[in-house]
Order: sequence, then structure tokens, then C-alpha cells
Amino acid sequence: MARRRALAAAYDDVLVEAAVLLEIPHELRTTPEGPPRDAERLRLLAALEGAGLTVQG
Repeated sequence: MARRRALAAAYDDVLVEAAVLLEIPHELRTTPEGPPRDAERLRLLAALEGAGLTVQG
């Protein structure tokens, strides 16, 4: 379980970094764990792809 959480945190870090560089607003860091964070992650992925970034997870 610890490994899975670490991997998810690293993935979120990359998404946040890309969002900052592309000036895409997000709430990934402040969204609680679980389904709300999963939904924000998907929203952010869609926004990054809409900005032209190809994201493969």
C-alpha cells in the first residue's frame, strides 16, 4: 500500500508541475484523497490534454 501511495504522489507531482508550467488552474494538492482526488486528477488530465500535452499514465 505504501508503494502505491508513493507512486500516486509522484504521478500527482508530475501533473502539478505540468499544470504550473502550462498555467492550468488545479486543486489537486488540496483535494482530499479518494474519489474527489481521482475526479480532480481526471479533470486535470483532460485540461492538460486540451492544452496539447499528451499524457500517458
